[in-house]
Amino acid sequence: MLRTAIILVLFFAARLAGAQQPAGLSNLRTRVADVTLTVQYMDSLTVVPPLVSAADDSTGQQLDVRFFSIRNNLLYTDSAAFSRAYPHTRKARIGYRVLPVDLSTRISRLDTATIRRNMRPDAIEFDYAPYQPATNPWETGGIASSGAYTRGLSFGNSQNLVFNSNLNLQLNGKLGNDLELQAALSDNSIPLQPDGTTRQLKEFDRIFIRLKKKNTVLTAGDYDLTRPTGYFSNYFKRLQGAMVEGTEWSPGSGRDTFSYRGAAAVSRGKFARQTIAGQEGNQGPYRLQGAEGERFIIVLAGTEKVFIDGQLMRRGLEDDYVVDYNLGEISFTARRLVTKDSRIIVEFEYTVQAYLRSTLAANTGWNTRRGRIYFNFFSEQDSRTSGGAQDITAAQRRRLAEVGDDLRNAFASGIDTLADFDAGRVLYRAVDSLVCGVPVTVLQYSTNPDSAIYTARFTEVPAGQGNYILALTAANGRVYRWSPPDPVTCQPTGNFEPVVRLVAPEMRQLYAVGGEFQPFRGGRIQAELALSNRDLNRFSPLGDGNNTGGAGSVAFRQKLPLLGSNGWETGVYANYEYTAKTFLPLNPYRPAEFVRDWNTDNSRDTTEEHLARGGISIQKTGWGSGSYEFGLFRRMGVYEGGRHFGQFRLQKTGLRFRGNSTCFAPKG
Repeated sequence: MLRTAIILVLFFAARLAGAQQPAGLSNLRTRVADVTLTVQYMDSLTVVPPLVSAADDSTGQQLDVRFFSIRNNLLYTDSAAFSRAYPHTRKARIGYRVLPVDLSTRISRLDTATIRRNMRPDAIEFDYAPYQPATNPWETGGIASSGAYTRGLSFGNSQNLVFNSNLNLQLNGKLGNDLELQAALSDNSIPLQPDGTTRQLKEFDRIFIRLKKKNTVLTAGDYDLTRPTGYFSNYFKRLQGAMVEGTEWSPGSGRDTFSYRGAAAVSRGKFARQTIAGQEGNQGPYRLQGAEGERFIIVLAGTEKVFIDGQLMRRGLEDDYVVDYNLGEISFTARRLVTKDSRIIVEFEYTVQAYLRSTLAANTGWNTRRGRIYFNFFSEQDSRTSGGAQDITAAQRRRLAEVGDDLRNAFASGIDTLADFDAGRVLYRAVDSLVCGVPVTVLQYSTNPDSAIYTARFTEVPAGQGNYILALTAANGRVYRWSPPDPVTCQPTGNFEPVVRLVAPEMRQLYAVGGEFQPFRGGRIQAELALSNRDLNRFSPLGDGNNTGGAGSVAFRQKLPLLGSNGWETGVYANYEYTAKTFLPLNPYRPAEFVRDWNTDNSRDTTEEHLARGGISIQKTGWGSGSYEFGLFRRMGVYEGGRHFGQFRLQKTGLRFRGNSTCFAPKG
C-alpha cells in the first residue's frame, strides 16, 4: 500500500515535471516493440503504467493499448489477440513515461564487494561475514564458553541514576599440545557475596584461570588453599595469587611418585573460632565476632564450619543453618533446634583490612610402595610498610613498639584538634574538673565555635572501665557524655573511652616434616615434627624470645589376626602428642569437642602439653564393631586427667544399635 502511494506521488510529480520542462528533459519516451514477442524489456528506469500511446511503426495507425501491459519494466503483449485485431502490423511504436529512479534496483547500506578479507592465517582482525554462523571470538578449537553480560540502570525518587554492569564468563576446553584451560571471569560493579542459604554456593565476582598440562596444574586468580597431608598443618585459606601443583613419576621405580604444591598470594581473611552460648527456643540470628573481639565483620563465603554437640552441620534452608556473610550472622533451621545446653562452635574466616597480608605455602611429598615422606611450609605475614585501611601514624608506631606482644595495652589517643570549626561534625570542648581530689580534663559536647575545637573517636570497653557513656541527643552523629566516677570507690562508671585500639602487624609460620611407613604387614607408623614461629607485633622486638615453639606426634596401628576369625578383624593403636608451651598452631587441629571430652578449657599459652591414647578395636562385616580407648592428658602444673572411652555398633537383619560410654578422672 505504501509503495503504491509512493509510485502515484512520483508519477504525478513526473507528469508535472514533463509538462513544464522542455522536450529534451521530458520523461516521455518512445520505443519500437516487436508485437510478435510476448515479453520484452522496455527501459532501465521504472515505467509508469498505463502506456501513453501505441501506433503502427509503418503506417502510423493508432493501436489499442489494451493489448499491452507493463510489469517491472517489462512489456507484456497479448500476441494472439493482437494478430487477430491487427493482422498486418509487426512493429509498434510504444509511448510511455518513466520515473527518474529504478524502484526495482536492490539497495544495501553496506557494499559487501568492498569488504576486506584476511589474507594471512595469523590475522587478528574480524571480517564481516553475514552469511556465516556467528561464533564468539574466544571459541576456537575445543574451547567452550558460557555466561552472561548485562547492563542495567537503577533510579528512584531518593537516589541518582546509577549504571550497573555485570560480566560472568566461563571457559573450558583444550588449547592444543595437551594444554587444558578452565577459567571463570566475572566483573560486577557492585561486589556481592553469595547468599548462604543453599548447600552449594554460586560464587560472584570471582576470577581465576587454570591451565593443565599432563600432571601439572597452574592456577592464577582467586583460589582456595586446602589442608595438606599432615597432623599439625590445618588451614583453609581463600587467596588471590598463583598456585602450581603437580605429580611426577620416578623413572624406573614403578609406583614411586613425587608430588609438589607451591602458592604465593595475598590473603583475604583471618581465622577465628567462636563458641556461641545457645538460648532456649532462639534459632538466631547469632552474631559472629572476630578473633580480636571485632563486632562488625564480613565473613568470607564458604569458609565456615559449624559444630553442634560435636557434629558437623550442613548449610542450607533445607538442612541445618543459614549464614548472612555480609552481616556476620548465623541462624539455625527448624531441623536443628537450639537449646541452652547446645554446644555451638563456629570456625570461619573474615575479612581484614588493617594491613596487606601476604601468604606463601609449599608442600612436597615422596610416595613409595612402603610409605611416604612429606614436608609442609606455611607463612602468613602482614606488611610493615604497605598499609591497608588502617592509617598508622609515627606516634602510633612508637606506641606499638613500646607495648611489644602485650596488645591489650595497644591504645592511642582518639582526640584530635581541628584548625577551624566544622558545624557538620560532632565536636567537643575541654573542661577542667576535680575528680577524687585529682585534676582531670574531660570532653563536653559543644556547638560553640569559640571552644568546640576537639573531635574524638571512642572505643567501647567493658562496663566499669570507661569514663564516658553514649548520650541521647538530636545531634547528627553519636555523642558521648562524661560519666562521673563512683563517689565512694572512685571507680569509673562508663563503658567508652576516647582511645583507638591499635592493630599490630603479625606473622605466622609453620614448618612440618613427617612420614608414614609400613615396617611389616598390617602395621603402620606415623610421625611428624612441627616448628611454629609467630610474632604478634612486627613493629616491636620486645617479647620475641617466645616466638618459636615445637611439637611432635607419633602413632602406631597394627592389625591382629584371630584364629578361626571367620571374618572378624581386630587391631590395636597408640598415639602420643607433645606440644611446647610456646607452640602456636595456625588453626586448631584437634577435634571441636576436645575441651569437653577432657573437661578443661582452651587456655594453653602457659605450659606444655602431653597427650597419650591407646586402644583396641574389633569389627565384622554384617555384625558391627566395637572399640575401647584409654587416654592421658597433662598440662604441666595445671591439669592432669585420664579418660576411658568405649563404643559399640551392632547391625543385623535391619536392626541397628549404637552406644558409647565415657569416664574421666581429672586430677587438676
